Amino acid sequence: MKETGYTRVDNKIFDAQPFLSPVAFSVLMRMIRMIDGYGNDDKGLSNTFLQSNCNMSKNTVSKAVKELIEFGFLDQKRQQRTTTIYSLNYDNIADFDAKTLGQNLASQNLASQDMTIRFPKSDHQLGQNLGRNKEKKEKPLKKNILKSKPKKSTPKSYSPEKPESVSDQIWNDLLILRKEKKTSNTQTAWTTIFNGLEKAQQATGHSLDQIITFWIGKAWKGFNADWYLNAQPKPQQTNYQGNNNAQHQSANKQGQQQPNHFDQLRAEAAAKYGNPQPNTGELRTVN
Repeated sequence: MKETGYTRVDNKIFDAQPFLSPVAFSVLMRMIRMIDGYGNDDKGLSNTFLQSNCNMSKNTVSKAVKELIEFGFLDQKRQQRTTTIYSLNYDNIADFDAKTLGQNLASQNLASQDMTIRFPKSDHQLGQNLGRNKEKKEKPLKKNILKSKPKKSTPKSYSPEKPESVSDQIWNDLLILRKEKKTSNTQTAWTTIFNGLEKAQQATGHSLDQIITFWIGKAWKGFNADWYLNAQPKPQQTNYQGNNNAQHQSANKQGQQQPNHFDQLRAEAAAKYGNPQPNTGELRTVN
């Protein structure tokens, strides 16, 4: 095999070029490259291979091969599934004379089949594309400009680092929650979250596992330290003024309920000697 180097081509093949259609001559040159270029007597080539390497459609390749066979430069021996065995007929190539035989052979061939390829007159560059006999319509300029614009690059999702004090299970649960909530995974969003967690931890003394577990339980879309602090139970405050008033009132009641010492003596004397008469200023004689 010769992947590099040169392929010798008989000059008579170039002499026959004016009498062959452009597509047929292109296919012939590919045949010479694949047969003589690799030192073979014949070569199995598929229609798909010729389409790709000659830049032609399937029907164009078939017509070009048929033209070369009828012209006498190419022999088709047999087919093997999708490939066909081709060989160059160097006897006919050697006998070819452009002056005497070439014109007659070419006229007979071209008369029997319409191999003329028509391209738009205004598009000379398109005419060089052999095998493409379909006129290409020019696309609107606006569409070409839109296609030429560079696509906007989509920002990649930010993957935050798990704090060392947070367990793997709780961290994975948090990531699942944020995914379900379809929250933003930018570096700015996670910086705000970590600042809030630090503030809540300093204010309460709770561990990050406790705070994040509470967050997951509330199913918050994001995290704000004030939300967490406001959700904590507040300590009971003692009403000192109310307790003092209650103590004074109980003391007054006790003072009212306890009788005076002198009143108790008078009550005992009255029970023993009777009620004393009021003093009217008159002297009483005691027997």
